[in-house]
Amino acid sequence: MLLFDASSDPGTFFEITLEGLCPNTQYVFSCFVANIVVPTACGNGGIEPDLRFTIVNPLTNATIETTTSGNVPVTDELEWLEVGIGFRTEPGQTSILVQVTNNAAGGCGNDLVIDDFNLRLCNPFFEQTLDLCDVPGGTVAVGGNTYTQPGLYEDLLPIDDSCNDSTVMTILTGQQVALPTIEFVFCEGESVLIDGVEYTNSTSFVDTIATGTCPELQPYNLISQSPQTINQFIFLCQGTSVAVGGNVYTEAGIYIDSLSTVAGCDSTVITEIETAGIVADLPITAFEFELGDTEVLEPTISLSNNPAYSWLPAAAFSCSDCPRPVFQPLESGIYSLIVTDVPSGCADTIVFTAEVLPCTGLFVPNAFSPNNDGVNDRFELFAKSCYRQIRSVQIFDRWGALVHQNTPGQLAGNAALWDGRVGQELAPLGVYAYQIELELIDGAVQIISGDVLLLP
Repeated sequence: MLLFDASSDPGTFFEITLEGLCPNTQYVFSCFVANIVVPTACGNGGIEPDLRFTIVNPLTNATIETTTSGNVPVTDELEWLEVGIGFRTEPGQTSILVQVTNNAAGGCGNDLVIDDFNLRLCNPFFEQTLDLCDVPGGTVAVGGNTYTQPGLYEDLLPIDDSCNDSTVMTILTGQQVALPTIEFVFCEGESVLIDGVEYTNSTSFVDTIATGTCPELQPYNLISQSPQTINQFIFLCQGTSVAVGGNVYTEAGIYIDSLSTVAGCDSTVITEIETAGIVADLPITAFEFELGDTEVLEPTISLSNNPAYSWLPAAAFSCSDCPRPVFQPLESGIYSLIVTDVPSGCADTIVFTAEVLPCTGLFVPNAFSPNNDGVNDRFELFAKSCYRQIRSVQIFDRWGALVHQNTPGQLAGNAALWDGRVGQELAPLGVYAYQIELELIDGAVQIISGDVLLLP
């Protein structure tokens, strides 16, 4: 807020330079002024301020725009008068000088206050009202937007080399109805007649149909179809065929067929066929195993130099994509091999069965002598590969007391169960009972029990 006691002579009493403006841009400068002289001063005849606001280009000292406030009256209460001035900066101009001059003569009164200086962009505003029924195609484009429906739309359009945007308010009424597109496909050399106009080439257009107050829009899409030549390459697997038009082919070669398109136009289909195949054989297709047994499978492959293997289910084989896997089924069932010729994708499948019998490969001695002579010094268990691990071993004396227990873990043919000691001392000679818990490779658990004689 600026408070001024005017001088006795009219003249410029306030100036301010504003920087950072945009060239070639419309602005509005405004402020509020008020007369601060009370009505009873100066014998009720105080001089009223009369202000002139001038916008100057500091580069040329040329006046861009000027306006006056007129007499600012004396009032019982402070009343603010807004004064505004619109102007446009010149090309290359980025600052203005605002000058405030008091046109009133000095004397009693002529005191004033100025507040709320403001500088803002002044964007041009345009309004247009259009009836879509009268617009060609029923569409209106404003800037980058296209409108086809009735409504009120507002767009900001940038003004070149300026910080101003033009505001365009568009009011649309009416609505042209767009019908589904009608498509005609015809052969090259033929024509289509629409509303008395003959068309011989591909094109798209919209026909306006007068219907009452608002026309309808009928889009057309015309396609002139040239004679077509289609080339196709096919790998034909052994025992299969391919149909082209009304012909069926089963052998390698190049075949030419003349067909008609949907529009009835001629088309030539050139088909190059290369035959391919693959045959797989397995000498044995029915296997019998004791759980844990294995077999190396060796299939023979013919008609393919680049086969890919897939043994299923994969868990039963040492590798699921190799030519000679180790087969170790854990349960009876059906197994398969799929071989694929990589270049052509042709495939052959072998199905084989496996019967898996229970594991019987377990031996537990009935006596041992821990005398360090190198023969039967420990109580041991001997097992085939169908057993995975020993879960627990318990040894009891003749009165049922537990004298030894351990968990030997993984099996590798044989495993030591007991060295004949209780603590650090040799156990008394005699008969001991045992209970052993084992896990088979198929996850089954087996518990065996019996007697063992401890000898000197």
